[in-house]
Amino acid sequence: MKRINKNVLNIVIFLIIAFLVIFLNELCHSYSHKVTDLRENLEERELSPKGTNGIIAAKFSLEKGDYNIDVTDFSAKENMDYRIVDLNRNDGYNRSGLVLAEGSIAEGAESLHTHLTVDNSSTNIGVIFVTDDDKIEFSDKAAAKVSLVDDDFTDWIFIYITVVAIGLFIYWCILKGRKDYLLLTAIVVVMTVPFYYEKLLGISGQDWTYHINRIIGIRDNLRAGNIPPRLNYYFFYGTGDGSSTYYPELFLYLPAILGVLGVSPMIFYKLFILFINFMTAFIGYYSFTGLLKSKKKGLLCAVLYIVQPYRLADLYQRQALGEALALVFLPLLFYGVYEIIYGDERKWLISVLGATGVLQSHILTTEMAAMFVAVFVLVSLKNLIGRESVGRWISIGKALVVTLALNLWFLVPFVIEMLSGRDIYIATSSSISGTAIFIWQLFATFIKMHGRTMRNIMSADERPYSIGIILLICALIYIYYRFISKKKFRPEIERLADLFLIFGIFSCYMATTLFPWELIDKSRLLSKVFNVMQFASRMNSFSGFFLTVVSAVVLFKLYEEKRKIILCLLTGICLVASVNIIDSTVLDMSEVQESRNEAFENVTIGFYYDKAFNTSTFKQNRDLVTTEGGELDISNYSRWLSDLDFSFKKGHEDLKVMLPYYNYRGYRVYVNDKEVDIDKDAYQLEFELPGNITEGFVRVEYSEGILYRMCEVVSVLTIILFIVMSLKKSGKLCLHKGR
Repeated sequence: MKRINKNVLNIVIFLIIAFLVIFLNELCHSYSHKVTDLRENLEERELSPKGTNGIIAAKFSLEKGDYNIDVTDFSAKENMDYRIVDLNRNDGYNRSGLVLAEGSIAEGAESLHTHLTVDNSSTNIGVIFVTDDDKIEFSDKAAAKVSLVDDDFTDWIFIYITVVAIGLFIYWCILKGRKDYLLLTAIVVVMTVPFYYEKLLGISGQDWTYHINRIIGIRDNLRAGNIPPRLNYYFFYGTGDGSSTYYPELFLYLPAILGVLGVSPMIFYKLFILFINFMTAFIGYYSFTGLLKSKKKGLLCAVLYIVQPYRLADLYQRQALGEALALVFLPLLFYGVYEIIYGDERKWLISVLGATGVLQSHILTTEMAAMFVAVFVLVSLKNLIGRESVGRWISIGKALVVTLALNLWFLVPFVIEMLSGRDIYIATSSSISGTAIFIWQLFATFIKMHGRTMRNIMSADERPYSIGIILLICALIYIYYRFISKKKFRPEIERLADLFLIFGIFSCYMATTLFPWELIDKSRLLSKVFNVMQFASRMNSFSGFFLTVVSAVVLFKLYEEKRKIILCLLTGICLVASVNIIDSTVLDMSEVQESRNEAFENVTIGFYYDKAFNTSTFKQNRDLVTTEGGELDISNYSRWLSDLDFSFKKGHEDLKVMLPYYNYRGYRVYVNDKEVDIDKDAYQLEFELPGNITEGFVRVEYSEGILYRMCEVVSVLTIILFIVMSLKKSGKLCLHKGR
């Protein structure tokens, strides 16, 4: 019998151990939540049919799954029914409270035990006793408890796949001697430690809730076959939000697809954070290596970029996924632009990938990046003048056209909606000067991750905005080398570092109170332009990127000059600062979500509703149809995302019917299979039901229109062309070799 290869045996042992650990952890998973003081929080509710009263004893927020519910220490004074209902959904007769489970309670009963199956997550599941308040009595010890029986989440499978993939990749790196990949992987794994915790860490009111709502909404749309989604129905209890049209979300399809495959929202969010860190590391390594024409410098730069405090605060503290995703592609964008202007212009596809990555991540970062790229081109015009530069201009034209075509499916709907005249409630700052930070906040070393205040240096609740003291020190050293001691760098390195130093200093200046933001606030035109940034501190994304490149140049110079003491000192500061960030994230931030079995709260801000619309209408009515001019007797009500239908009966009066949707273009309403006109001026989806129609059925559909479909076809064809071009030229044009 042949001897088993030792490496194969090690892999098999690793796979078995990983499987056992993850699977046993899944078997041990449990969830329970107890609500006490029921007597203090009882709520009366009118139920169906009319005239039926009920008492809401407790409320729960639950993801899909099977649960047991126990209510104890009460006294039923008569025979009565109980109902477990989803208070966010229509019961089918146009009343709040879709019945999920129901049964009877005998007179004299003191406890209730029942089983509940939740098919769709809800933040508002109520336990209701169908009786008047004087027919049931709760003691001061009365409590309600929900316990998990089973759920169908596939979390452990995909966690196992992730662990195995990372393990095999590490093994491959060892076999191939790729110490650079090993280092990046190790840093990514360590820097993502806060998300290995069983609960979700964060700060209440920060962006994590909003972005998870976006991903869940995409997941639901993908399940329904709405590709690409144009409206998100997880916001505002299913009334539809335009975030899918106004806010790019291409990369959010990745966690959404995991959701379609059965992964819980908490876990697909955590896996996505890990994915973002890996993308930041390896795309950064590729890009920085290309910019600096050196693998060693590129690796050093990538490491600095991964542990950059502002990026980590963006991802862990604010959990601003859009901006964090854009930071993944900033290095690729500038590497591509640099190649077109100063390097091999035939590598213009790199700039297309970078521009598309930034655009499909975050609109505000795209606008600011476009400003820096434009300045980059302007200061480089000398290299773009002359007969030999014709090819560079052609590459610029190709990059612009292909980038536009690739993103046409998003850009056209976005521009049309922005120009529609709707005064949407985009979160802009009323005074951008109030969002600038103090200069010392920019370079703080030992930051805390739990703060929420913008600019209060004496407050323990101060939000972190630092790009790190290392970048400041390295920038000062570079200035000393270049302009005082007259040290020489390679010409192409000097050109890049000089330009990025200027960009970095200017970005820092704009982020702080030193910049004349007060004067901009006083100008109606300038304030309108700059307030779109929301926060002046967003410039830290760019100052961190530009100064990271400068810092890598400096640190490598110190390494070449064998200045070990300075290098050790800077490395030590960097390590301690990074560990401090992880430590503060784990110890100082709150547990905002305790279990995967808790449903994530619905965001009810309405960023993409008209400012004049009273959103309390949706908060109050949620899944209900309302009328003006008379009553509408509704039955067989059913709604899933954009599809709604119900039967009705009414008198001979004319009615205005308000449906539980915001009035975005694309909706169609049918009464008895005949399309009716929608009130285009109304904020809510409304139509007139004439007096001569006394019964029938209503059906609502959403269609994005032929123009949008044409744009999607153009983008798909461009993707195919892009892939063919990349494969055809991959060995010659799209890759570079580091020196």
